[in-house]
Amino acid sequence: MKYVNYLVTYLRAILAPLIVGILIGYLMAAVSLIIDGNIRSLFNLTLVFAPILIFVPLYLQLKYHAISHPAAFIFNERGASLLKEGRTDEAILRLNRAIELNPNIHTYFHNRGLAHFSQAKWDDSLADFNSALQLKPDFFMSYAMRANIHMIQKQYAAALQDINIVITRKPSYIYAYALRGIIYQQEGNNAAAIEDYHHCIASRPDFVEAYVNLGATYSAQGNVDNAIAVYTQAIQVNPHYGLAYNNRAYERALAGQFDSALDDANYAIKLMPDHPNPFGTRATIYYLTERYPEAINDFQKSCRIQPEHHFASVGLVASYHRLGGEVNMEEALRLWRSLVASNPHIKDLPYLEKKVHIPEQILSEIAIIKAGETTA
Repeated sequence: MKYVNYLVTYLRAILAPLIVGILIGYLMAAVSLIIDGNIRSLFNLTLVFAPILIFVPLYLQLKYHAISHPAAFIFNERGASLLKEGRTDEAILRLNRAIELNPNIHTYFHNRGLAHFSQAKWDDSLADFNSALQLKPDFFMSYAMRANIHMIQKQYAAALQDINIVITRKPSYIYAYALRGIIYQQEGNNAAAIEDYHHCIASRPDFVEAYVNLGATYSAQGNVDNAIAVYTQAIQVNPHYGLAYNNRAYERALAGQFDSALDDANYAIKLMPDHPNPFGTRATIYYLTERYPEAINDFQKSCRIQPEHHFASVGLVASYHRLGGEVNMEEALRLWRSLVASNPHIKDLPYLEKKVHIPEQILSEIAIIKAGETTA
């Protein structure tokens, strides 16, 4: 398959000069016919070459760099292909070479920025997107990616500025509204986030991620009924979208609908067996129904998949403590101290509630553990 990709890349690189060659051939034939006074043949020849005569100026405008720097074009195309295959380090090597050969093409920097973004190299990625925008200030995709980085770095004002530029310049780009909704959500501006998610759904009713984000925003507002309803819509749009089942399971558990919540959690695990969230959700259901050994087992599975999963780590502490008995209480205390040592902000109950979304029942148990620590 890789040789097919190489061939496609090569053909794309030589297509522009091939068109130029055909055009030159036409001009030479046309001059000969004019000299001979054969206007009728010139007219017929022009009709044959009309598509090239019409589209070649536009094509040259778009692909001129492929003519002037064909090697750079090939390196960029191969780099972009490798990036799609997940071979990021190899992609960066090709893209570096493309930029060395021709540093005047914005897409080369943008593609390398995408590669660095996939590696979570935010500074390198940001530098590449900035370079792309210097070369082409109206390239909205680089603004969108730069907004992503600003959001990840919690620079929400800068993120909003960039994503608003995208929406102004490309109002049909629905993903920009979805990203702005997430930024608003991170800021705590739930009303604005809800408005953007509704716009996404109205524009593209099959945009399942918008439903899930909308549901999460309703959940942050404490509107469990609306959250459940939106997650149900998401499942109707895509019956195999595991995150929708997971989130609906959690909301149903908070509403006391434990049987249906457990059904959703089990199905989410079936769809996402390597994701930590469904195990954490099912563990929460077990906790709320006082099935603490099963809660411990699932919280441990979630932690094994993602050791830094704070939701599961805190739930595991509370489950051991709630199970009772000297050994379990000591294990709860050991886990709690280890967790706080590596993440001091875990001690902040408002943080656990608003950012980690720990349910009230587990928070209450953590408060008891904290009180015991203070007394001790």
